Amino acid sequence: MLSIIILIIFLTLAAFFKARLDFHSENTKHLTWQNKYKYTKNNLNENYIFEKTTKQDKLRYLYLYTPIYSEKFAYSTTFLVAKTDLWHLYQFFFLRSIWTCITVFMPLSGWWKLGFIFIIFPIFFGIIFEIFYKTKK
Repeated sequence: MLSIIILIIFLTLAAFFKARLDFHSENTKHLTWQNKYKYTKNNLNENYIFEKTTKQDKLRYLYLYTPIYSEKFAYSTTFLVAKTDLWHLYQFFFLRSIWTCITVFMPLSGWWKLGFIFIIFPIFFGIIFEIFYKTKK
């Protein structure tokens, strides 16, 4: 019974954060996507001038991943992206809510469930996302 209650609570939270994601996507995401990169704003024509990826950016990821532009702060384009704008923060909570729903019925202890929610599922999701996101280009 407790599992069902937890499931309902986290499905409700997931739906709430998904609604916030969609609202934010429709209204302001185009204004905040650049917050994860280092840039200067050209006041004449309102364009952003992004800094090129540095060797330090590549080394940080052991050359397995290269950000498009130089990161604003360490890991701001990967696992700390939720600190850059509201869209990514809502996505963080949305995905954690879904992954919590999945782990409710897994026969694991609490620490293992937290490991799946915050480490294993995000790594798996990130790898699959990058594979398909890069094939889009």
